[in-house]
Amino acid sequence: MERPLGLARLFVVLVLLCVSLGLGVRQGHGQTISFSAGDLQGVSLQNPTSLQFGLDGRLYVAQQNGLILVLTVERTGPATYQVINQETITLVKNIPK
Repeated sequence: MERPLGLARLFVVLVLLCVSLGLGVRQGHGQTISFSAGDLQGVSLQNPTSLQFGLDGRLYVAQQNGLILVLTVERTGPATYQVINQETITLVKNIPK
């Protein structure tokens, strides 16, 4: 049985734990930027290894199987987000061995 967001949620929780332990980001003028956990709905991730927002505002998710998911994410409420579009990049997975 697949747990769609198990590893992704664990990754986010670990990042947030580091931030809550005092590794918050200090901005100029004495501002501290903090992070909190949120739910991402509408996508099934399989062993994600890296998450990065691109300059285009989309979320790029590398998976252990070599696929890269490109997600357009929309906020639907407090700490709740929905994937409204998904593309899959297979170039890495299809590199000949």
